[in-house]
Amino acid sequence: MSGALDPEAAARIDPEQLRLYGSAIAVRDTAGEAYTLFVPPVATSVAQGPLVAGRSYQIVARVVENGGEKPMLALMSYDDLTPLP
Repeated sequence: MSGALDPEAAARIDPEQLRLYGSAIAVRDTAGEAYTLFVPPVATSVAQGPLVAGRSYQIVARVVENGGEKPMLALMSYDDLTPLP
């Protein structure tokens, strides 16, 4: 997971998307590609814990916007894959 959006990604988000899909964060896949991920409150309320920058997650999401260079995704669920200490 990455965290804050870069200015280009943030500029693509409109207030209606935030209202419909929740807050937006940046995530990276295993190849290092960055994506915008909307995090609705309901997804985090049923999860095992909060999303934390620097940890590895398996994410289930749906595409909500595909008009730009990269799709924007809405989080449905996630599992923390970071090994326990």
